[in-house]
Amino acid sequence: MDILRLTENIITQAFEEQNALLLQKEKTFLLYSYAMVMAETYPQIEYIKPTNVQLRVDPDFMYEENYVLSLKKMLTYIERILQQQLDLIEAKLLFDSWFYGSTDAGSLQYVYHESELVNISEAADYLSVSRTIIYKNIERGLETVGEKYNQKIPRFMLGAWKKPEVAFQLQWVAQLKRAREQTIDQP
Repeated sequence: MDILRLTENIITQAFEEQNALLLQKEKTFLLYSYAMVMAETYPQIEYIKPTNVQLRVDPDFMYEENYVLSLKKMLTYIERILQQQLDLIEAKLLFDSWFYGSTDAGSLQYVYHESELVNISEAADYLSVSRTIIYKNIERGLETVGEKYNQKIPRFMLGAWKKPEVAFQLQWVAQLKRAREQTIDQP
């Protein structure tokens, strides 16, 4: 935990000195540390790979107190994960929301252990709904892995999807991600 306290002190110092490079370095450290801690803590996750990341570096964003507070919150969340005080879905929602809100480009690629994935029929049975409903939920933001028509769903997502407030948050994050990936030619 000493390294997390040191990181917090460096973030404070970088903010006070308006040192953009140091803030970017600490944010990058937080990004990869959070991904690593999640993969080490939650057995469902094999690894998380941030791809094509472009940090937001505009001064109006970086020198906002809320930005620095978000970095410090991520440190707190890392500690809570290590102390097993956050469940997987909560840790994932916090990470995804922070990532998509504080970067200009990139995505988080979650790779789950195969034993943690279920097919569409199994998901439909688990949620006591039709396959059509599962496909509609996928369109709304239910996370899947794999190619279309061979998609699988992380088992823990199904339990989370049953809770309306969590399903809404998952849908919101999915919209942030889709907006980032959408091209001009797509509707």
